Amino acid sequence: MTDFVAAVAGAMAARGLEAHVVGGAVRDRLLGRPPRDVDVIVASDANPVCREIAVEIDATCIVMDEARGYMRLAPHHGQRADGSGVRWVDVNSRAGTLAEDLRRRDFTVNAMAVPLGAWEAAGAPLEVVDPAGGRSDLVQKLVRQVSAGAMDDDPLRAVRACRLAAQLGFEIEPATSQAVVSHARAVAGIAPERLREELFAIIGGDHALRGVRLLDSHGLLELLLPEVCRGKGVVQPREHYWDVFEHSVQTVGEVEKILDPSMRLSDPIVERVPWQPQMTEYFAEVVADDQSRGSLLKLAALFHDVAKPETRTVQPDGRTRFFGHADRGAEIVEDALRRLRASRRTIAHVSLMVKEHLRPVQLSDGVRPPTPRALLRYYRDVAPVAIDTVYLAIADYLAARGPRIEESDWQRHSDRLGDILRRGFEEQRESKPSLLFDGHQIQRLFGLPPGPEIGRLLGVLRDAEAAGKVQTQEEALDLLRVAVREGGGPGRSSG
Repeated sequence: MTDFVAAVAGAMAARGLEAHVVGGAVRDRLLGRPPRDVDVIVASDANPVCREIAVEIDATCIVMDEARGYMRLAPHHGQRADGSGVRWVDVNSRAGTLAEDLRRRDFTVNAMAVPLGAWEAAGAPLEVVDPAGGRSDLVQKLVRQVSAGAMDDDPLRAVRACRLAAQLGFEIEPATSQAVVSHARAVAGIAPERLREELFAIIGGDHALRGVRLLDSHGLLELLLPEVCRGKGVVQPREHYWDVFEHSVQTVGEVEKILDPSMRLSDPIVERVPWQPQMTEYFAEVVADDQSRGSLLKLAALFHDVAKPETRTVQPDGRTRFFGHADRGAEIVEDALRRLRASRRTIAHVSLMVKEHLRPVQLSDGVRPPTPRALLRYYRDVAPVAIDTVYLAIADYLAARGPRIEESDWQRHSDRLGDILRRGFEEQRESKPSLLFDGHQIQRLFGLPPGPEIGRLLGVLRDAEAAGKVQTQEEALDLLRVAVREGGGPGRSSG
């Protein structure tokens, strides 16, 4: 048994508590998938029990929902829960008998239990309590609600059904699928934080494309992300195979292919995507809201053309254009993610990708490579997501052409964007900070407070240095004086 879970089990056994592992951990164990979290129910008040155990095993006790007796035990910061990725043990007070508790759960595959003490008994078969037939549904690969009123108790279970089906590669059982559709409208009344958690779990999972399609086919995507659904039926120029909505969904799928090592080795199109070994670790980096760079790249892919419906125009020559859709799209993304109570860092990360998603392609004219100055400006302006945005541009191109992609054009496009990535890495390694003035010196010289204006002035200075226009402090001062006047003058922010 893993060290931390074993410690919790031992402490509960010492108190004579009846405790069971339930829900997703049991399901994943039966499927041969390592669980990240372990849910335990006890036939006692979880609050005082967990507080005592936390002291005894040197863990952190977190009150998740005191009214429902929902607690969390986690190793102290810096400690590892175990070697298999389990992050914490959630403990909940059992409602009624074990069978009654399980029959109140959402789906049969989540309504199984194993005695905590037998969770890892060496050499013993897993002792599963299964009153709702979850093991049978695991074999049949079905997501089935435990009871006809399961979604009445919590409409969020409608979204969760789509998430489970996508992540597990299961089908939603027909009666359960009908229940999801009939409860779709009730989802609008759920707390935004809970909706965000399920949506992000779908986007961050290994089968985000399928998850988005399940949400859409059950009437849930319209309620979660109405902005994205407005692209349905919005016709695009002839270089696009799909309408705006389908293109956006397909872009999510292309990102999934790019991030999937098996696809990069087996798909003749995806294998030409520029990739370096460190990219795997890069896209696994957690940014915010427990989401990785790869997950937020998929979210940006879904959102990247969100403003096309409202910016679409048809020119006198018959051409369809979407002037300003990237800038407007960033604003729409900010509003949508605020509605879902996403963190400020998540909002800034995704909206910047959407705002700049056209820029990697615009760095060159398609014939000549981008200039060093253009690359410097790109990597400076889009710094937190510059690499991510290049991969968004790659996925955007693949999803635009779809089955009509021409191998020669794709190779040229891939080579150009690969060159931007390669040279960008080199520029970043070789670039040196300005030796003329730093941000603190500019603040003192011009009486400016800290803020975006200092970043703007540093950008002006770096561009001028890179172009060789300023080489001395006197030249730099003259340049900065002009830039400050154009920006409104010193001290304006403080009045």
